[in-house]
Amino acid sequence: MSRLFTFGCSFTKYHWPTWANILGKDFYEHQNWAEPGAGNQFILNSLVECDLRNKISNLDTVGIMWTNVAREDRYTDYWVLPGNIYTQDTYDEKFVKNLITTKGLYIRDLAFMYSVDKILKDIGCRYFYLSMVDITNPLNHGITNVSQELQELFDLYTPVLKQIKPSIHNLIFNYDWNSRPAMLENGKRHDYHPLPLEHIEYMEKVIPEYKISDTTLTWAKQVDSLYRTKFTKEDLWGKESLSVYRF
Repeated sequence: MSRLFTFGCSFTKYHWPTWANILGKDFYEHQNWAEPGAGNQFILNSLVECDLRNKISNLDTVGIMWTNVAREDRYTDYWVLPGNIYTQDTYDEKFVKNLITTKGLYIRDLAFMYSVDKILKDIGCRYFYLSMVDITNPLNHGITNVSQELQELFDLYTPVLKQIKPSIHNLIFNYDWNSRPAMLENGKRHDYHPLPLEHIEYMEKVIPEYKISDTTLTWAKQVDSLYRTKFTKEDLWGKESLSVYRF
């Protein structure tokens, strides 16, 4: 029986169902290894641990939504996942100024993506790569000091980058999170995370081969309506993915 394993940040695991939860309802088993605030290092680490614990096979499916490259994941006694390095308050200004560079972020994260791709090809499972924002556009990652040197990196990693689907930021929000009317408050979205039907719209554009059942679609519409009207992040739907045990 086919299992689904999903990885990403809060665009994959959030207060309401994401593309991962929606797709997972039509699989025999779904494990969502994503966490809010996660970067691409966390995604790589999670995939390795998931494989060791579950023995991912060629019968399984892996779905990954790559996230912002400007993130700094650390494991202490637990995972510290503060989100965008330029807007978080975990690392101080000196750390960011002295140790974070645009090219360094890309050298690191593109290697993570390459490593994941090698692992999945070796396993022989079915897999796909989504993206929160366009990977090769630094401005979409909150990076302003863009370097021309990046093109050489992008060319080197083309075999991996060309497999990544266009971002939800691009296809659904037209590069503007405020462009959708859902959950508007004072002219702006109450929450920038896509709602269930926006996730479905994105899935239909980039992974149409994964059909959503009528039963799942009806459920997603009901949950979507709840969050559009109540403006809350409370659990109104009951998380249905299996609980993940991890370090």
